[in-house]
Amino acid sequence: MLGVDVVSPIDYKSMFSFPQEQWKPFEFHNDDVLIAKDFNT
Repeated sequence: MLGVDVVSPIDYKSMFSFPQEQWKPFEFHNDDVLIAKDFNT
């Protein structure tokens, strides 16, 4: 066992399977963040 972390260099989707493009602003706990356009809030 090597004990290393590996991350794909190309990932076009977020952890929720939304494309990482076309962002919209959203306020989360008084912080302004960007979320995917198709993510329903």
